[in-house]
Amino acid sequence: MTMALKEKKIGFIGLGAMGKGMARQCVDKGFKLMVHDIRPEPVQELVGVGGEDGKSVQAIAAAADVIVTVLPTGREVDALVMGPDGIFAHAKPGTLVVDLSTIDPETTDKLHETATVSY
Repeated sequence: MTMALKEKKIGFIGLGAMGKGMARQCVDKGFKLMVHDIRPEPVQELVGVGGEDGKSVQAIAAAADVIVTVLPTGREVDALVMGPDGIFAHAKPGTLVVDLSTIDPETTDKLHETATVSY
């Protein structure tokens, strides 16, 4: 039996103009949310309303069941998701990675080709 989504730990990386609002909605709706950004201010804001400071990309990747990214460009997505210290290198088997960044199709295709799925 699969775990209900509200029982899963969600990692949210990228708390800029779009990501912070999306992450806040998740916290407000009662999801277990770990957050991370290169800027400490939005992380602390979300911790103040019930989110958890994820501390690092690697820590979120190791702990989360679902990881959402909202990043500025394909370069950041490539490094953060597919780099040697990124999500794919540290995520548990079966982790769902959802990229909501507005990026070039080539990076999205590369994410798809690089991802491995375990059920």
